[in-house]
Amino acid sequence: MGKLFAEVISTGASRGGAFPIRFKDGSTRLVEFRNIRLLDDLGDVYALASPPT
Repeated sequence: MGKLFAEVISTGASRGGAFPIRFKDGSTRLVEFRNIRLLDDLGDVYALASPPT
């Protein structure tokens, strides 16, 4: 998912999809996320991942 965050930050395009998330017990599940770019009032850029609503 790191490449996805980098793309969202550099292009500003939002992206979404299902990503494998590994839990502490070693199991893996697909979790759906939507990633968007945020810009604060100082000009700093962030990527936010959230489940779809």
